[in-house]
Amino acid sequence: MTSVFYHLTSSCWYHNDSNDICKLGKNKLSINKIVNHTSSKDYLTFPVKKNDTHLGPIVAILTGKEREPFSGNYETFKRISNYIMNSGGIPIIVTPSSFVYKCVNAHYYCSNRKKWIQIQCPFPDLVYNRIPSPLLEKLPEYKKTIQLIKDFNIPFFNKGFCSKKEFVELLSKNRNLSKYLPPSVTIHSKEELLYYLVTWKSIYVKHHEASQGKGIFCFNLLTENQIEIQSSKGHSQICSLEKAWNFLRPFLHSTVIQKNIHSILSNGQKYDLRVLVHKQKEKYIVSGIGVRVANLNAITTHVPRGGSIMSVTKLSTPVNQFIINNLANEIGKALTNRFGPYYEFSMDIGRDKENHYYIFEVNSKPMVFDEEEIKKRGLENLVSLFYELTKFEP
Repeated sequence: MTSVFYHLTSSCWYHNDSNDICKLGKNKLSINKIVNHTSSKDYLTFPVKKNDTHLGPIVAILTGKEREPFSGNYETFKRISNYIMNSGGIPIIVTPSSFVYKCVNAHYYCSNRKKWIQIQCPFPDLVYNRIPSPLLEKLPEYKKTIQLIKDFNIPFFNKGFCSKKEFVELLSKNRNLSKYLPPSVTIHSKEELLYYLVTWKSIYVKHHEASQGKGIFCFNLLTENQIEIQSSKGHSQICSLEKAWNFLRPFLHSTVIQKNIHSILSNGQKYDLRVLVHKQKEKYIVSGIGVRVANLNAITTHVPRGGSIMSVTKLSTPVNQFIINNLANEIGKALTNRFGPYYEFSMDIGRDKENHYYIFEVNSKPMVFDEEEIKKRGLENLVSLFYELTKFEP
């Protein structure tokens, strides 16, 4: 088996391939054959794949640096890193400040030593974007890094967060998808607010860049001058139309307003489907479907906000797999046509009483699913894509 070795003291890379000199990283830096591999404690060892004399691939997970040594979910990063490592790749964690001349200063999780180790690598063969917030993606340092990635033609996974406004515009202009978008409007006056509340009885107000159930309000019409405003934090207030309009007006430029689709279980709890999607060759496949159920009277189903998990097999009306598969493929193509290559995303989907499907949201950086089967299949499909895109397929 071909392996590469990283010498912890000198920061030099070596290999044991039959070729005297092999290449490593996207910039294909030459590394020499190892001669005296005398002490394993001085080296990190990586069994790797081969593409002629190119060894690897080096797969970088890009995150922020709001805490040391980097931001993000460490356990998730360890799980992805171990899977990459065990299947023939070199997993590293990088931040925008990691990229320097011809190399990156990265971290690698060494499971044998049970700690993160700082290492220096050639440029990665692929970058998996897990920058945790839209605000960080707007920083000059991030934009500079993205330009460098483009300049070196490095495959880039998850180009960035897709705002709710972009998502609504994308679906509304697509003839294959527009019928799956909840009715969406812009409101300019309290008279229009009243009109849509009278027409729909209930509307959702979502901040463009909200995530994980944050920044969402539900307006429910009780009487013509009595409106209940519920927040995703569980707060509720009843006020007049005038006060409801004054509450809403400051958010109008940064929100999406939609009809409340009543996707509820027999006991009255709101639920939605969480669908994980990956690209596979020229199509998009569903890696798994989960169900999230809100607490009674809650307006979001997110588990950190009190929601719970239910097996998809326990739904009284089975999921139409054909529709879900079709939506996954159509949305994947639409995202790619609009923003460039998309390889992974998740969808939040609801159903009304007539069993019509609605796409509530598309997440360009899916959260980790709690269901072990979905988590496992999603990781397999994700890493398989890493190798396909770096031309290190089995």
